[in-house]
Amino acid sequence: MRVSVFFNHRPPKIQDVFSKYTPTINDIIFSFTDFMKLLIHFNRSIFNNQKNLIMKIFRQVLGILLMSSITASYAQSNLSAGPVVGVNFARITGDIANSTWKAGPTIGAFFNYSAMDLLGIKGQITYSRLGTQYTNNADKLHFDYLQLPILATLYLNKRGNTFRPKLMVGPYVGLLLGAKDHNGNNMNDTKRYNSLDAGVQLGGGFNYLVGKSTWLNVDVLYGHGLMDLTTNSASTWSNRQLGINVGLSFALGK
Repeated sequence: MRVSVFFNHRPPKIQDVFSKYTPTINDIIFSFTDFMKLLIHFNRSIFNNQKNLIMKIFRQVLGILLMSSITASYAQSNLSAGPVVGVNFARITGDIANSTWKAGPTIGAFFNYSAMDLLGIKGQITYSRLGTQYTNNADKLHFDYLQLPILATLYLNKRGNTFRPKLMVGPYVGLLLGAKDHNGNNMNDTKRYNSLDAGVQLGGGFNYLVGKSTWLNVDVLYGHGLMDLTTNSASTWSNRQLGINVGLSFALGK
């Protein structure tokens, strides 16, 4: 009898297999929490020795999101992606005099993932120009970053609405691509700047349905750098940015 039942048992569907490994919102939030605890408790003097550990944790978060994306292909259209452009108003704070805000571009791609009515995840990979301008003259410093934020998203109404306001918060990592002064002179060879920046972004915005499975995404995000930009232990610089981004997302999957 047991042998008969065993061989008559139907194999599981691939949807059922993936559903057993679908990360919950709590899993993702705990990963964010661990990442932020690491950023806060590692002081700037030892940060350079912990880059590998920080990137390891960040890769774990990306792994969770990748599994979510795989699962979404077997479910309804929980995953969407598309291009994003925007403008950053950035400055540097710390041991720097006469620093004020300057504008710079942002361009890249993003995705939204949400399997629940009110909670979701937003991720981006963008080229962003940060830096600062001096108030006493026209001099500027430009810092070009490849930024990777991962943001927990709280929607203020349920799925099915055409207009969906939202709040967002989460960590980001920035990889320095280049540094230039106001004359366009390359400052990379000075070795004065750390190649890795990290911090937290928070803000709000809305998604608006403009076509079948196509959404207009408008976000306003404040970025607060938690790491020292310089390798000089005698001074401390940190990034600050206020970004306004506009993107179009297209549903993936079924």
